[in-house]
Amino acid sequence: MHRHDDAEEAFYVLKGTVKIAVEHEGQRYEVVLMPNDFLSVPAGLYRQEINPGSEDAAVCVIVGAGRPERPVPMPSQNVRKE
Repeated sequence: MHRHDDAEEAFYVLKGTVKIAVEHEGQRYEVVLMPNDFLSVPAGLYRQEINPGSEDAAVCVIVGAGRPERPVPMPSQNVRKE
């Protein structure tokens, strides 16, 4: 899990499946995206991208800032392992 404090991040799946996990106010939300699905995650939320399938996935990731700051990793005590 990581977050971008200064930038929205958008995901467009080209191939395969991608699970996007988002944490907000202590709750974890997950959605599985298929080809041609699009998801936007607002700035400031922790997010994680996971390939739950057995084949490679291809995703176009758009970061909504001209020069985004480095992502902020989630503190290790809150990280969940898949």
